[in-house]
Amino acid sequence: MMDNEVKIIRLVTGEDIICGFLKISSDNFCVFDPMVLRVKYKEGEPSIILTHWLPVEIIKSNQVIISNRDCITIYEPSDSLSDYYTTLSSDYHRILEQKKAI
Repeated sequence: MMDNEVKIIRLVTGEDIICGFLKISSDNFCVFDPMVLRVKYKEGEPSIILTHWLPVEIIKSNQVIISNRDCITIYEPSDSLSDYYTTLSSDYHRILEQKKAI
């Protein structure tokens, strides 16, 4: 993942994505390594589920530009969630590099 802020974005579709975030203009921002964020509760305990938001197997780069009009709100994740996301993104990039070397 590029060295950007980690944010959670609630889209007008109702999806929450966690991603590297870079504002590129007053109307648009770029997200890096976006993952759908879901929280499931089992016996009252939260469980975090992260899945790729983009079809990473068939795209060249795991980043996309999003218009502000497609976004309801942007907020900061907890430190532990940000660290978890960053670790997953780093692991994913390491695996991709290993596959390219084969």
